[in-house]
Amino acid sequence: MTKTSSSIDPKQTTLRRINLPKIVGVLILKTPALVVRCGGEFLRFKSMARKAGRIFQAELEHQGIEHATAQRLQDAYRSGIDTSRLLRSFR
Repeated sequence: MTKTSSSIDPKQTTLRRINLPKIVGVLILKTPALVVRCGGEFLRFKSMARKAGRIFQAELEHQGIEHATAQRLQDAYRSGIDTSRLLRSFR
């Protein structure tokens, strides 16, 4: 005798029911903290990159490289640490 899907006892099934409202609630509570934390780290990294670029340019000018050339080299240096492009590469 074969059982049909309508004759299966729900108490005997091994599938767990997912508590969707609880999962959504946890995500809603955790998302703002995650966004703030990641946003803060992003801004801190951008600030450090900007500072490193200024130091790099100042050192180049101190070594005798003219301002325009040092500016172009600084732009090339800072483009290597572009966080937006880095994040896009992980998509």
